Amino acid sequence: AKVDNVKETKEINLNSSKFRMLNEFLYTSNSSEAFKYFIKNKEDYKIYHEGFNNQSVKWPLNPNKIIAKELSKRVYLNRKIADLGCGEGYIHECLNKVGNKNIFSYDLVSTKNFIIQCDIKKLPVDNLFFDVCVFCLSLMGVNFI
Repeated sequence: AKVDNVKETKEINLNSSKFRMLNEFLYTSNSSEAFKYFIKNKEDYKIYHEGFNNQSVKWPLNPNKIIAKELSKRVYLNRKIADLGCGEGYIHECLNKVGNKNIFSYDLVSTKNFIIQCDIKKLPVDNLFFDVCVFCLSLMGVNFI
């Protein structure tokens, strides 16, 4: 059991280091490079989001929770909402629980059936009209403008 604990601790430390490296990569690359990288390295995308989740639970306030709470209000029920750089789709899941079926979630890798995989600089839709666009912790690359 002790050997398993040591192995698990080493893996956690490696993944923490890799998360920091991937975070730096996202901040210093353009979105096209990040998209291509994560398409080829989906395990790294998983490691990135595990690291992100490990960090965000320590925050006094998580902006995704604040945004989901606001968008769950009745006034947004029939609004067309785009969550750009949605990660694991937290906002989508929250809004679906209150009956909003007009939420469109986009990210570099699709980890759930409702997440549309793309580089958010060019969405794969004909009609680019949304009532609300969410960019929560998603404007990271050097081409964010």
